[in-house]
Amino acid sequence: MPLEYLLHTSSTNVFLKDNLDNYKVNFSGVYTFNQTKGKGVNGSSWQCEANKNIALSFCLNHKTMSNPIDLSLWVAVVMRDWVMDILENNDVYIKWPNDIVVNEKKICGILIEKHKEYYIIGIGLNVKQTNFNNLYTATSLFKENNLKDYNLHQLVDQLINSFKTNLSLLKAPDVLLNTYNEYLFGKNIGREFIINEKVIKGIIKEVDRDGLLNIQFNNTIERFRMKEISFIL
Repeated sequence: MPLEYLLHTSSTNVFLKDNLDNYKVNFSGVYTFNQTKGKGVNGSSWQCEANKNIALSFCLNHKTMSNPIDLSLWVAVVMRDWVMDILENNDVYIKWPNDIVVNEKKICGILIEKHKEYYIIGIGLNVKQTNFNNLYTATSLFKENNLKDYNLHQLVDQLINSFKTNLSLLKAPDVLLNTYNEYLFGKNIGREFIINEKVIKGIIKEVDRDGLLNIQFNNTIERFRMKEISFIL
């Protein structure tokens, strides 16, 4: 089954999990422009203003890749490149683990979940929204591209085709990791982080083969999992 359009749903990832028997072919899934209870990483929420943004979820069989870390890298790299092409803007980066940021503002969130023998890849993309309720760290394609209008259905077609075209990258893990680190947000720049409820300054060096964030503090480098550290933007 190809991608199916939903007038509205609470969460495209949840819908896909609940109806997985109908979406077992790679790249089959659902999308909507009216998601009411979007999910983010670590249980966070993703607010989607109706008919202005894209919520998309599609399936990949776990046999497609040998390492789930590579899948996370692949989704982030393909999504980053696609946003860069759409905006014709090189200032597009991957904020670890897999947010896409433009001019240091979040434009896209990614949530990958494993369900039975499938991975469900969820994409939340800000397209036409301009008001983010005083959330100054968010932006949209519309805001970043001189108020250019977009056809949401056409964007979904272009996006899923980009993932299909670049599927072979999953077989090139070293290329994926190198590309991911090339566009890693904040790399080699001093920043503040929250670690164990304390604000600490450090320098992002890279994401390693295990998907952990490597940060330099003075003369030592420490590795972090997602729940162990937060960025201060």
